[in-house]
Amino acid sequence: MENNDSFTKLKESTQKLFDAQKKRLNNEDRIETTKNNVIAKHCLKVL
Repeated sequence: MENNDSFTKLKESTQKLFDAQKKRLNNEDRIETTKNNVIAKHCLKVL
């Protein structure tokens, strides 16, 4: 039974890690998009 508990804990930890990684990537995408928008607006002003 103990092995099963360990496996369940490992599975839950892995899922949490995966979710955190996905969230981080989404945030990085959002930041990148914002940066690109700021750069694009600046370029339009200069032109």
